[in-house]
Amino acid sequence: MTTAVKADDSTKKAIFDKLEKKYEGTFDITEKIDASLIGGFIVRIGDDQIDASVASQLNNLKQCLTR
Repeated sequence: MTTAVKADDSTKKAIFDKLEKKYEGTFDITEKIDASLIGGFIVRIGDDQIDASVASQLNNLKQCLTR
């Protein structure tokens, strides 16, 4: 999991509780900090990626506005 700032335990638990509902099995958690995300998080599970970062949302908005 990559976050913009260090995630507290309750935030991590909330994220992984939701992931456990979608994916079966156990998770090996590797935490990374990347301030360029601005906020939010990115989670990679196998070939899947969930990008809930502010930077990604801003980029999507930019693309919509410049079409």
